[in-house]
Amino acid sequence: MKITDIRVAVVEGNFYWPIVRVDTDEGIYGYGEVRDHSRARYDERMKRLALDLKPLLIGEDPTNVEHVFRKIRDYGGPGRQGGGVSGVEMALWDISGKALGVPVWRLLGGRYRRRVRIYCDCHSGKPIRNSAEDYRLDAENYTPEAYARNAREVKRLGFRLLKFDIGAHVGSLVPGGYYEGHVTSAGIAYEVSIVKALREAVGEETELALDCGQGTVEAAIRFGQAVEPYGLSW
Repeated sequence: MKITDIRVAVVEGNFYWPIVRVDTDEGIYGYGEVRDHSRARYDERMKRLALDLKPLLIGEDPTNVEHVFRKIRDYGGPGRQGGGVSGVEMALWDISGKALGVPVWRLLGGRYRRRVRIYCDCHSGKPIRNSAEDYRLDAENYTPEAYARNAREVKRLGFRLLKFDIGAHVGSLVPGGYYEGHVTSAGIAYEVSIVKALREAVGEETELALDCGQGTVEAAIRFGQAVEPYGLSW
């Protein structure tokens, strides 16, 4: 089996998501996902993260995953710039599982669990439902009341683990909330008020998680200690 082509389709949802497809001469193809996405509009550069690897892939055996991965891994770059390499590797495992007629988990050492728990990414006080929405400059979506309202709505959908983004706009919402690269005591107090509102909105039976950035290790430790009473999952 040989790789004959690699293509990328951009799927529009709450953001633009580049999906990689690797084709072979036996008609078997595999899918992967580029890690990064575009918040406002699709950026051709993200598509290139995968497509630029095409000259290194054509003619290779896609089931020889480790060999192919070693050829392309140095082209990934640090952090999110590795999205193209990761997307291609996913597609290679997809092809290998299909070619051998086994689930990919069997190729990766066996099944670890029978069920995978999911969480709902709720964003802030308002979920991003399509790529046209860009509310990040709206301070009203970062109030404790807005977070609580969103949490109640998502809980009604049946989710029992909710994740929220926290920390954005602290500098503009709270006087002195952000100073020289870190969240201040005033900023942390405001963030804690959001966590308190979330916990009160969903009760103890619903788990909460946060995606947050505090700027410095010291601020992150202080924030973690401040929200410990609210029993965050992570």
